[in-house]
Amino acid sequence: MEEKGLPQTIHGMRKGIESLKEDLGLHEDADPQAVIKRIGGIAKSWKELSFIRDFEERKKILIKLVSASSQKEMDKLSFRK
Repeated sequence: MEEKGLPQTIHGMRKGIESLKEDLGLHEDADPQAVIKRIGGIAKSWKELSFIRDFEERKKILIKLVSASSQKEMDKLSFRK
């Protein structure tokens, strides 16, 4: 929020959540809990990719996984050569 210049108020938080929905490819009517859950999943994925030492390579993999529309698609991306 601070990086985007949003005030740390309830209104600012709402705007921040709306922005995150767009960034994460979620529907505009998505519940804020879904946004937080998605962010938690991204953080967990980042941690699980820690065995990849090259930061840029890990970032590329994470972006591919985050852009997947479902868990099934994520699995396909994970196990593809």
